Amino acid sequence: MGEVSEENVDQIKKTVHEVNRYVRQAIANLKVPVSEQHSFSLEQSVKDQLAQMANEIMIEVSLDWSLQDEALSPSEKAELLSCIREAIINVRKHTRAAKVSITGAGTEKNWSVAIVDNGEGFQHDPFEVNGSYGLQIMKERVEGMGWKLQVISGNTGTNVEITKGGGSL
Repeated sequence: MGEVSEENVDQIKKTVHEVNRYVRQAIANLKVPVSEQHSFSLEQSVKDQLAQMANEIMIEVSLDWSLQDEALSPSEKAELLSCIREAIINVRKHTRAAKVSITGAGTEKNWSVAIVDNGEGFQHDPFEVNGSYGLQIMKERVEGMGWKLQVISGNTGTNVEITKGGGSL
């Protein structure tokens, strides 16, 4: 067995820190109520997430929400909120955006939620980034609910759209 270099130790520390942060976020996501008796307002929860983001970093946020809570079951709302949270975390962590907007509209059978930022975007497949699990977990959540996830990114920003049914906004 060879010697452990300082670079290896630093990489291990970085990995442990990232895993710790990820586990903390996963635990926070588990706290979202999912039972029929503990219904919550999806719109208010999204507003709270945006307000928290605006307080943590200097970013302009906007919300255009007409998707009624009754259009989703409590478990659908919990899964959708977890996906929205992950998208917000990604904006905060990766994009250097000055603005982020969230739009939600539609009916029980056909709705769409879009998280759009004006940050740097990316030129590679975000689902192929080694060591980055947030989008992959979001994709699994969306597919598990029978929804669709579309991520479009470029040098003018990123658009993450989650849809149920046929259409988008």
